[in-house]
Amino acid sequence: MRKIFTIASMLLALTAAAQNSAKKTIAIEDYNAWQSTGAPVLSPDGTIVAFTVNPQEGDGELVIRNRADGRELRIERGTNATITSDGRWAFFSIKAPFEATRQAKIKKKKGDDMPKDTAAYVDLKTFELLRINDAQKFTVSGNGSVAVYKSKLTIPADTVAKTKEKKEDITVVMNMNS
Repeated sequence: MRKIFTIASMLLALTAAAQNSAKKTIAIEDYNAWQSTGAPVLSPDGTIVAFTVNPQEGDGELVIRNRADGRELRIERGTNATITSDGRWAFFSIKAPFEATRQAKIKKKKGDDMPKDTAAYVDLKTFELLRINDAQKFTVSGNGSVAVYKSKLTIPADTVAKTKEKKEDITVVMNMNS
């Protein structure tokens, strides 16, 4: 009986050792493949949810999903979503591409030479995406009827006076009901 118990325990130990040696260890490259979700936002009626999916390094995406009918919109590099209190609009930023920003930092570029983010919004009834190029910051009224953002207006060069092209800061007010 003792021999059978000894042989059985040796087989069990060998099986456990074989299983342990078959496990793959996690390498640094494996961490880079992991993604995280964050910044969840829910519409007041609970039908629309927006959240980000981000890799450890690189460009993430914003996911906007209608839970009632299953429609989904994925926006590359989207971040910081805000859903208006009436549940009609989602405002967010679209980051400049990670690699372009990285290269600009390596080349020690500053200010206007850096890649720019873009503001955008989605009509949550039609899931139509609209981008606001050159928008610097945007603010939405509490009920979502008014959106305000700052932008740069390019003033063409004056051919008579031979002046250079200029960019002026302007404030844009959008009536979201019309």
